Amino acid sequence: MMFRSSKLWIMILVAATGFSASPTVVAQSDAASKDKAAPASGDDMLGLEKILDAITKNLTVRYNLSEDQAVFTRDLLGTRVRKFLQEHQREAWPILRELMHYQMNGETPDAAAAKRIAEAAVPLFEKAKQAIIDGNNAWRGILTDEQKVKHDYDYKMMVESQFPFVDGRFKEWKEGKAESGSLFPPAPQAKDPNEPPKPPRPSPSTSPLQQDAANKDRFTAFTDEFIKVCQLDEGQTTAARSVLTEILAKFEAYTNQQKAERQKLAAEIRKALIEGDAVKQKALEEQERALIEPIEQLYEDLVSRLEAQLRAEQRPAYEATLGKNRPTPQTAKPGDASAAKPAPAAKPAQPEASSGGAAPEKPEGEAKSGGGKRKKKD
Repeated sequence: MMFRSSKLWIMILVAATGFSASPTVVAQSDAASKDKAAPASGDDMLGLEKILDAITKNLTVRYNLSEDQAVFTRDLLGTRVRKFLQEHQREAWPILRELMHYQMNGETPDAAAAKRIAEAAVPLFEKAKQAIIDGNNAWRGILTDEQKVKHDYDYKMMVESQFPFVDGRFKEWKEGKAESGSLFPPAPQAKDPNEPPKPPRPSPSTSPLQQDAANKDRFTAFTDEFIKVCQLDEGQTTAARSVLTEILAKFEAYTNQQKAERQKLAAEIRKALIEGDAVKQKALEEQERALIEPIEQLYEDLVSRLEAQLRAEQRPAYEATLGKNRPTPQTAKPGDASAAKPAPAAKPAQPEASSGGAAPEKPEGEAKSGGGKRKKKD
């Protein structure tokens, strides 16, 4: 079997991004490099842009990514691949150049070359394994729950099947047995019945301003439902509408004050996530929570002031419905490709709380991107 050298460096590229590389994605992306002549050096030698575009396209199809998710994926790919190759260029480039030589000449390395390549590639591959875990935690954060099911399947396949396969191939190469075939497992011929179905395409991501509109709508929707469920009389209804008008005016004033800063910091958080700067990302997310808190306070003020208007006979209906499961204001999802990561440089001025409102609860904060850390590989 002819040695398909490009699959090793594609794996290194994909590992550097941290995406779960299903055999299908790797095999299809491999085709993007076959027709590339070998330019002088560097990224162009690998046809890097073409490869990254192909991987992004295949991931977009496999996960049914939204346009925003696809853009984020491509940015994450490019940034992390280049960072990985730059950090390990002394190890990576000699291996990649030699593998490209064999591929472009349709040759299989002899026993001595196979041993030399394997000895150099194994330490690099171990570092790529760690990069894949770190990147998975970042990329998983932008996926919907349905997409995460697919991603978890791919991740398990990679860790339990693909990694051991490549490790086994390298072991054979160290023994001079490169003729055994590709470094990668072949793409499956039949669909695994246990593979999760293709997830639905998510709705477009929302910006900080769109999130504000959604929160405003929810404030209004809660008030409308409160009036209906609790069967408020005319006087109570007028008072409820007055409270809503007052709260929305404060909401508008506060969000308008923070608009420019939120947009700026949304871009900073997105950049930190793409670059894998966990320390900076955490700091910005702390600022995000500080920014969300005043909105939560306004919402709690609205709810508590409406509750205060209820008569005893109206409370059972409320407690059985809205009081049991209060809706909450929408906030941007961590890691979302274009989602707002509203975060001021310093804790913003609090909008003045209305009298009669209960002390607001502080938001617990959103879960960190990536759905939890996975165990690092030794």
